[in-house]
Amino acid sequence: MKLIDLPEKTKLELRFGYKKRKYNMEVEIQMKIADYILIQAINSNGEPIRRADMDDPVLTYKTETGLFIFKAAAFKLVTYKGGYMYAVSSPNEAEKVNRREAYRVYINDPVLLKITKTNQNVIELSGILKDISLTGMGIILPYKGEDIKTMEIILDLTRNTNINLMGDVVRIKELPNNKGYLYGCQFQIQKEALSRYIMSRQVRNKSKNQSYKQDISLNIDNI
Repeated sequence: MKLIDLPEKTKLELRFGYKKRKYNMEVEIQMKIADYILIQAINSNGEPIRRADMDDPVLTYKTETGLFIFKAAAFKLVTYKGGYMYAVSSPNEAEKVNRREAYRVYINDPVLLKITKTNQNVIELSGILKDISLTGMGIILPYKGEDIKTMEIILDLTRNTNINLMGDVVRIKELPNNKGYLYGCQFQIQKEALSRYIMSRQVRNKSKNQSYKQDISLNIDNI
């Protein structure tokens, strides 16, 4: 798959560094000219971020089968109909990676579980949500339950929005130093809202590791 082969209005994700921070922004192919696609520019304090100020910009494209990364893309800030855009070209084929590895975020928060056993008995108890991805989650319990069939949690996306996630237990791993057992669960149904949650948690986790405050505000121009 090549970047120029994607149709107009296709949604992509732009990953880049700016002032020692990492960002993931959703962009859209506005139009195509020759070997270039045009996407909306990213603003900082009302001004477009120039290519020279961006560190390692990368475009990605999500599908049901995987994540496609256009690593060798060339970016150039241009103007079109009074607005700023990035003209992007990439002659190489995209690199396909597994979505599960690309979108895994570590949580390590307590969570209320609804567990269904192989005999169909349902119990509720507390555990630790270790990590989560688009295709599954890792749950830590203090004991090993060979008869656990599924695990279900309610994940708070925002203050007023949450989603139910149910996964089949596909593996159980004993953790070192008597820290319990890690249950690997595979989701029965993938939910698009989870992708936005994971990306927001990735940004939040990176922010916690920084000792300085963010001095810019990023937004996407309305074009």
